[in-house]
Amino acid sequence: MVQQGYAYVSQNKGILNFFVASLNSATPPEPPACRLNPTSTVWVHFYANDPATPFTRWIPFVIEATHIAGNAIFAHYGSRPRRTYAVGTSNGGYQVRRAIESAPELYDGGVDWEGTYVDPVAPNILSGLPPAILNFMDYTASGFDPNSTAAKNIVVTGYPPDLVSGTSSL
Repeated sequence: MVQQGYAYVSQNKGILNFFVASLNSATPPEPPACRLNPTSTVWVHFYANDPATPFTRWIPFVIEATHIAGNAIFAHYGSRPRRTYAVGTSNGGYQVRRAIESAPELYDGGVDWEGTYVDPVAPNILSGLPPAILNFMDYTASGFDPNSTAAKNIVVTGYPPDLVSGTSSL
């Protein structure tokens, strides 16, 4: 596609993705580590969870990647791109939406595919998800008891009652 005049640039919020913090541990090997799934003994550390990488800095990285790509195309071909589109999924969709809102002159359009939306007024994912996650270990320890305090605390944050199949939480 590049030979036909098309190019793309990819970025990951200006940070690395993750590293494996432990391959076999019953407990978190460090505070920001999380399991790959609720029953896994593998723990990973997502760089996005580091205090120095708040999601508010993602958009400048998208915009900078767009500038770098345009400059690289100009340096190689002697002209700027005719069209520039941003495409992203999940948090990448959020980045697309915010980049287009923040620098509309850089983009001809974008695809926000199932992007995260953070409403500035609670409840939102930033106000509801942390208490739900905080209660999940106690909920697991209760055997996924829907009458446990932890289950009730999760529902209060705005999540629907859990569906349990055997010993697995859905």
